[in-house]
Amino acid sequence: MIRLNHRRAVWGLGALLALLAALSALAANSAETGSAAIAYLLGASACALAVTAVWVAERAERSARADRAALRYNEERFQYEVLEAPIPILVHAEDGEVLAVSRAWLELSGYAREAIPTFRAWLDLAYGPAADRAEAEIRRHFAGAHERQEDFLIRRADGESRIWSLTAAAAAPRSLPDGRRYLVTMATDVTERRQAEEDLRESQERLRMAVDATGLGTWDFNPVTGRMNWSVACKEMHGLGPDADVDYGELLLRVHPDDWDRVHQSIQDALESDGTGEYGIDDRAEYRAEYRAEYRSLAPDGTVRWVDSRGRTFFRGEGDDRHAVRFIGTVMDITGRKQVEQELREAKEEAEAASRAKDQFLATLSHELRTPLTPVLALISGLEGDTRLRRLHGLTDRLAMIRRNVELEARLIDDLLDLTRIARGRLDLHRAVTDVGAVVAHAIEICCAEAVQGGRLRVVTDLAAAEPRVWGDGPRLTQIFWNLLRNAVKFTPEGGTIFVRSWNGGIEGGDELVVEVTDTGMGIEPAALPLIFSAFEQGPAAASRKLGGLGLGLSISKAIAELHGGSITAVSQGYGRGATFRVHLPAGRWPADAALAPVPISSETSGGAESPRAGQAGEPGRSLRLLLVEDHPDTAEAMAELLRALGHEVRLAGSVASGLAAAKAALESGDGLDLLISDLGLPDGTGMDLMRELGRLYGLPGIALSGYGTEDDVRRSLEAGFARHLTKPVSLQALESVIQETASAAVEAPVEKEEHDRQR
Repeated sequence: MIRLNHRRAVWGLGALLALLAALSALAANSAETGSAAIAYLLGASACALAVTAVWVAERAERSARADRAALRYNEERFQYEVLEAPIPILVHAEDGEVLAVSRAWLELSGYAREAIPTFRAWLDLAYGPAADRAEAEIRRHFAGAHERQEDFLIRRADGESRIWSLTAAAAAPRSLPDGRRYLVTMATDVTERRQAEEDLRESQERLRMAVDATGLGTWDFNPVTGRMNWSVACKEMHGLGPDADVDYGELLLRVHPDDWDRVHQSIQDALESDGTGEYGIDDRAEYRAEYRAEYRSLAPDGTVRWVDSRGRTFFRGEGDDRHAVRFIGTVMDITGRKQVEQELREAKEEAEAASRAKDQFLATLSHELRTPLTPVLALISGLEGDTRLRRLHGLTDRLAMIRRNVELEARLIDDLLDLTRIARGRLDLHRAVTDVGAVVAHAIEICCAEAVQGGRLRVVTDLAAAEPRVWGDGPRLTQIFWNLLRNAVKFTPEGGTIFVRSWNGGIEGGDELVVEVTDTGMGIEPAALPLIFSAFEQGPAAASRKLGGLGLGLSISKAIAELHGGSITAVSQGYGRGATFRVHLPAGRWPADAALAPVPISSETSGGAESPRAGQAGEPGRSLRLLLVEDHPDTAEAMAELLRALGHEVRLAGSVASGLAAAKAALESGDGLDLLISDLGLPDGTGMDLMRELGRLYGLPGIALSGYGTEDDVRRSLEAGFARHLTKPVSLQALESVIQETASAAVEAPVEKEEHDRQR
């Protein structure tokens, strides 16, 4: 207001002086009057100039005020924009004054705005020992250095250390109105990223160390560019130097010619696969396919190594656009492993050859041991059945003694073969629903009848099990109880008693069958109990020497019981106090379509050892026309004589050729044949060859009678067409029973077929 009044006073004075000057010039004629007018005009001009100066000054002041207001507005706006910026920003002048700090910067650092009035104060707080280096870097920016990003370890207000990446906002600092220069610095917390990178580096380093430790080589193939990278180890495995250039063609050159097609095809399959293994990377669907090939690498100097190459192909795209983008993998030198495998393979082949040779030896030994026993047992059986000889004093007992020893010899052969089968895990079971009560009764008849009839022992039975049936192999179960009862008879002195009981036990009272055999014999010492089920263990040495045997029966019985899902236990109070054996078997459980085993059970693979007791001649059946093929003269003569004594007509042959000729002659003469009985080992072939030919030509049924009695022997003979397989030696009664059964089945089969055809 004061300045405005002064301006008006100056303007008024100037106007008055100008008016007076004009009036003086019009009214006065004298020189004095003219001088006064000039004076008035000059004064008016001076006033006008003064007024003009005042006006100019006022305009300048108004402009300055406007500039100051605009600067304050811009500064306030700048402060606001920096404060609200979403990224950490700090603005500071060259003299160190902090001009503006964003909230993001304060939140990231944890410091209050008042704590960092100057940039140096911020450096001292957050940078610690690195403050001088950071300040020197900032000075370089003020000196005109180009923009540069650098990481610093920052200490937050709470003491936590973080890694910040700091970047100047411009290549050169900006200038303030007062002439000072300033710099805008932006910060990014890269702690997690740097940690991840460090973890990745450490992981890669560990992987590299692991790869180096394992001797693996690595390779990487880009199917798009065709570029291939091999590690030094990979090159070394292919006989190449560390600086060698490798492409796909070089790879194929380094593959052994015999493996080239296979390796090339494996690689092509991996690259052209549909990549069905899907997984996600960065929200993109990618696919992969596995690759593996073992091949021989061929070095330029001719050195051959075995390598195992494994890889993975990565695919991109969908449908027809799917294509391989990367093929990576490893390669490992497996030359040593291949050498070991070759040695193991050769050792296995040698062991298998030795095993086959052993099996063949055992089979041959069994055959050769059984064959001479066959005529002996056959003759003894015939003599025991001759009523005329029973009147001779002592002869019957002597014949029985001979028969028992022949049967014992056959049993020992069977035990040795069974032990071999068990050791090799080749003791097969042919299961059916089997009545164990009938099996036990049959075993008692076989093992105890003679001792009971002679008055030496007494047998008490109580087979009270409500469910005596099991899902088992009847002949093998017979073998268990035959061994137990034979031992009971063997180790029980005259006047002793054998108790045989059965009952159902188990949690549900009926899911287990228990058969117990107790004797009043010499018993078992406690120290020997854990050993009695081991092969060749017989208890006290004195008793074993006195009573004989190989000590295989219990070991074999234990194995058979365990194959049935059961067990055998033994209890004894000590020497002279008898022994108790319990057989536990699962009861009442079998498949819905299970077959029922015939009763009584008779073994087809243990001949005379489980045949009915000799001395009870079987009743002759109907007379049959038999072809007996046997290359052992004594056996052939003895068997033919006994079969003829039973009323059969017998034709003899000693080979495949003579057997075929005899069959042809019998049929052409009109006599015909009802049954073939043939040995398996013949001079010009096998009994199986003969059976196949006679079955094809004439439909003749047959019985195999052989010293070869392994599971494979039985299987092969049945597959060749034999109806039954009997293992030598076999008693005359057992042979006659099988002859009548086989002949009856052969007669009934055509009748059943005719009835079936008629019904159709």
